[in-house]
Amino acid sequence: MEVYYDDSLILPEVSLMTGVQQWEHEASSVTDHILQKVSEYKDKNVIGLFISSKMNQRTMWQYFLLNRESWLGKPIPVVPITITQFQKIIKYAYENNKDIYKVAELIFSISEVTQHLTSYTDWQTNITNLIDKWTETKPKTPKN
Repeated sequence: MEVYYDDSLILPEVSLMTGVQQWEHEASSVTDHILQKVSEYKDKNVIGLFISSKMNQRTMWQYFLLNRESWLGKPIPVVPITITQFQKIIKYAYENNKDIYKVAELIFSISEVTQHLTSYTDWQTNITNLIDKWTETKPKTPKN
């Protein structure tokens, strides 16, 4: 699946792997897929959305580093979230008429927060906090 809108592209990737195999098999293939799309769509902001039932610590660590910098001299943004977190985001977006732009703002903010953190374990906490805060936002009601 690829989600195109305006000047951006979100690449959801889903994995059934959760242990070290997740890191060994998915971390590099997801990164390669994103790099392929970055070179194919130079005019778009490309971001990966890695979804799994559970995140392996090495996978989290690698994506944390890649969101900050890479061997290319620029970040390769990949946002790792659990299936439960993804369901929470989609359910909230659907029930509150949030469009792709609002969902994308959240995804990009999860990537961008890495620039202000010093460890991937802090990022895990921040991902949860950002999603919780976003889904607790009450929709504005029009004034009569």
